[in-house]
Amino acid sequence: MEKISVFGAGLVGGFIAKTLATKYNFNVCAYDLNEGALNKLDGISNLEKYVGDVLQGNSFSAEIRNSDVVVNALPGNVGAKALKKLLENGKNVVDISFMPEDFFSFKPIAKNSVAVVDFGVAPGMSHLFTGMAHKILGKNNHAGTDIFVCGLPQNTERDYFGVFSPIDVLEEYRRPARIKSCGILNVEKPFDRKISYYIKKRRKSVVGFVSDGLRSLLRLPIPNMIEWTLRYAPHFQRMRLLRDQGCFNEPKIKETADSLFGEWKMRAGDKDFTHLCVQSYGLNGRAVCQELNDVYDVRTNTHSMARTTGLPAAIMAKMLARRELNLKNGLYFPEEIGMMDISEKIIKEMRRENVEIKIRY
Repeated sequence: MEKISVFGAGLVGGFIAKTLATKYNFNVCAYDLNEGALNKLDGISNLEKYVGDVLQGNSFSAEIRNSDVVVNALPGNVGAKALKKLLENGKNVVDISFMPEDFFSFKPIAKNSVAVVDFGVAPGMSHLFTGMAHKILGKNNHAGTDIFVCGLPQNTERDYFGVFSPIDVLEEYRRPARIKSCGILNVEKPFDRKISYYIKKRRKSVVGFVSDGLRSLLRLPIPNMIEWTLRYAPHFQRMRLLRDQGCFNEPKIKETADSLFGEWKMRAGDKDFTHLCVQSYGLNGRAVCQELNDVYDVRTNTHSMARTTGLPAAIMAKMLARRELNLKNGLYFPEEIGMMDISEKIIKEMRRENVEIKIRY
């Protein structure tokens, strides 16, 4: 069997490791500093667990060196270091670390491997959808794309909990958001403005703030682009207050994250949903609307944000390991995958896992 290593065994990384081992029948090596996270993967016959820091030393272990693909699901603050080390060692990579660094800086060292980066849900499926729309509308006709995304509790008694570490969530809340308007790059602070949004599928009224999820999409010749992260109104108001009080600034950010860790942690019985809507429009009035909806999987007791973030990465890792893709060595972004025929295969596999994806023209 082919071997895949997974860096990070949190709610998302653990889901990826389990999916690759049980659904796709890979030999999987899961790595994490937290033994408790790895213990949740007990009982899977073809999955090995390793407690430790994969970033220590100049070389990898034999298990990692012999892996066909490595999934980098580490937190964003160490994601770049891991990706650099993997590419320098010629490893094929699927990266979902949401690092603040510009992935384009890794292109020169991605000469001996295939690296697919930002391949989660948003960024990830949001970019893949935009790439598909770009191909459909035509690069000289694609006038704009609006992205709306959230992962939220089904029960509004808790205004937020998350599968990601609080420090990564707060990084999104404090990172200046880049948008494009009439071809000009602008920067806004999250929570400076808000919009009202209704999630018809869930019958939920939410608000949105501008977030820095466009990333590599900014290089496409699309004059108008913006991403809105959606939250329940009380959460929005509280986070804006914390920001205004300086709680997102250094050196208070770690203290803020620590204070929110217990509050945002998943509890028994917590169920979530994911909503992603990508609305693209052309100069000729043509439009494309792509929508992804998912809920907590009661069959496997898996949170929706773990599923929708982890499934694209697991599917891509599977395709790379089994050489189902005709990709030359180099660095690839989700929007590039979206412009290829393989995007349909990815959507088909997502639907097979009961993730609802609808595309309207």
